[in-house]
Amino acid sequence: MKLIKKNIFLALLIIFVAVSPYFILNTFSDEKNIEKFTSVNFIKYPPAFSFSGEEIELHDTMLIKHFYTELLGNTYLMSNKKHLHKRAEKYFPIIEDVLRKYNIPADFKYVPLIESNFIDTVESRKGAKGYWQLMPTLATEFGLIVNDSIDERTDLKKSTEVICKFLNQSHKKFNSWIMALASLNYGIEGLQKVLDKQQLKTKVISTEANTYLFRLLVYKESFEHPEFYGINK
Repeated sequence: MKLIKKNIFLALLIIFVAVSPYFILNTFSDEKNIEKFTSVNFIKYPPAFSFSGEEIELHDTMLIKHFYTELLGNTYLMSNKKHLHKRAEKYFPIIEDVLRKYNIPADFKYVPLIESNFIDTVESRKGAKGYWQLMPTLATEFGLIVNDSIDERTDLKKSTEVICKFLNQSHKKFNSWIMALASLNYGIEGLQKVLDKQQLKTKVISTEANTYLFRLLVYKESFEHPEFYGINK
């Protein structure tokens, strides 16, 4: 009986996650609805937030819809992932030490939560692996050993050092930590191509990049203000 109840709960949770974006987008059909919804739910409107000391204010209605979709969907999921907070308590200090060493903003410590949930053996279909989901080419470029016997991408300290070196290169080129964050998915050259195509020097560059940034901000919010989101550590 307990197993049946558990399966029913998981099925309902999956349905909720699947349909919630559509419900949210319909709720946010225009700016008045967005403002009304956020005032009732004590959420700041228009959304203004920062990442690594860089301020961003969203005034475009579509971007606001996108942000709140991530906010509501992911804070609900985070409230049911208290184990992530416990895991983060173990790994954050290690990451923060390396970030300080390379002068990387502390906000980047939330990236492994999105990438791997702090599970070192996670591997993507494309071959990315470890806490930071490093591709073999990037890992070996910065000196990590990746072969059939040894894979240093699963070493938290060493893989974080690789990320820091990459982020410093990216920040030097784009002069923005938000752009550096986007380059983790696009690569430095790939991100430059996106910017050239858009012909805009904006920090809000694409749906994929926005989703990644907004999701990271939701994780950051849930860790910095857990009580507000119903998370009891």
